Amino acid sequence: MIDPGESARQAAIRELEEETAVVLAQEDLAFLGTATFDLRGPDRRERAAVFGMLSERLAASSTYELTDVAWLELTAPLSPEVSPLDAAIALWAIAAMTPGQ
Repeated sequence: MIDPGESARQAAIRELEEETAVVLAQEDLAFLGTATFDLRGPDRRERAAVFGMLSERLAASSTYELTDVAWLELTAPLSPEVSPLDAAIALWAIAAMTPGQ
């Protein structure tokens, strides 16, 4: 969620650190676009800014907000454990970051 006075990019940086202990500078993230999706329980429509980055050396760890963390490889198939919504956003982001797509 975006805190008052915070940009979407600043929120992405903060959330990434809170959830994975990874600290990035704002220029490390590329804005890829927005994703709009319908959720249930309660029923609502949400819109998210999607950012991406390419790295071979980041180490993420679980924090008080997450119990499991995994990075996605651009060329590897997604695990069936990934939720359908997360998989759709990840595949879209991978396509946006892959040259020639």
